[in-house]
Amino acid sequence: MKPVPITDHAHERWAERADRSGVGGPRTAWHEGKPITVPHGLTADEVRYHAASETVLVQIDGSIVTVIDADGTCKPRLRGALAAVRGGDQQ
Repeated sequence: MKPVPITDHAHERWAERADRSGVGGPRTAWHEGKPITVPHGLTADEVRYHAASETVLVQIDGSIVTVIDADGTCKPRLRGALAAVRGGDQQ
């Protein structure tokens, strides 16, 4: 598993937002996560959804910079992207 740098902010958001039962942390979630390839409305180089923790991890310039709760409180465009990922409708 290639090390992915994680910012302090991302570590803090992980602690606040992740359902961490059995998940090794944001680095593990990143490697296990599913890339979101449909429009999601986030400024990022790459975005991944991690189902076990119900989080969205955001990478910019090679570092995980934040963790978003993937519940119904996220922005509408991201909710739509998550519905596509969960339903296997990404193209």
